[in-house]
Amino acid sequence: MVTALGFPPLSGVLGQSAAAIHHGVSNKKLHKIRNEGFPILIIGAMLDKCFRFSHKLHRQ
Repeated sequence: MVTALGFPPLSGVLGQSAAAIHHGVSNKKLHKIRNEGFPILIIGAMLDKCFRFSHKLHRQ
C-alpha cells in the first residue's frame, strides 16, 4: 500500500520545481537518443504530480 508522507519541505518543492522547469531536451535530441537503440530507465514516484505512473512502464 502506498501512503503519502505529508507535504515536503518548501526547499524540496522549490528545488523540484526549478529542476522541472530548467531540465529540458529538444525533440531533435530525443530522436537522436531514441535512435541510438540503448535502453533508457526512467524512475519516478507513484505519487508524483508531474509524471504519471502509467508513463513509467517499459516501452519499446
